[in-house]
Amino acid sequence: MLDIKYVRNNIDEVKNSLENRKNDTKILEELIKLDEKRREIMNIVQDYRAERNNNTKNVADLKKQH
Repeated sequence: MLDIKYVRNNIDEVKNSLENRKNDTKILEELIKLDEKRREIMNIVQDYRAERNNNTKNVADLKKQH
C-alpha cells in the first residue's frame, strides 16, 4: 500500500505504474479528488477548533472579571 503523501507527490509515477500493470487510472484521479476534499474539510475543522478554543478562553476571562 502506498502512502497518500507519496501518491500526492508522485502522481505521474503512480499513474505510469498503474498503466504498466494494465490497471485503470480513474481510481487514482478519484483518490486525488477525495484527498483534496478531505484536506479542505480538515482545514475547516481546524478553523472551527481554533474558534472554539478562542471562545472558551474568552468565556474563562469573562468569568474571572465577575
